[in-house]
Amino acid sequence: MPETITSIPTRNTSNADINGQQASSEPPKIPLAEPDIPLLQALERGLSPRAMSMTQLQQLSDEVRNYLLYSVGRTGGHFGAGLGVVELTVA
Repeated sequence: MPETITSIPTRNTSNADINGQQASSEPPKIPLAEPDIPLLQALERGLSPRAMSMTQLQQLSDEVRNYLLYSVGRTGGHFGAGLGVVELTVA
């Protein structure tokens, strides 16, 4: 039987994200209805992410993640790597 990796050690040994919030162990849910994305739509109208507060940037990350799940859920495909770089892209 091949050996499987059950966990990958990381530098952050707590189960918290970069904001100190508890990380979820559940897989993301794919929304069936188009999510509300006001900040993402504001970017389309010309708002600069540099003008956003840290709270708004976190909300923007959530909106991008939710819209990615929604759009891939409708069309099919892979989204794991995209979910992994949302915060990197916003940063």
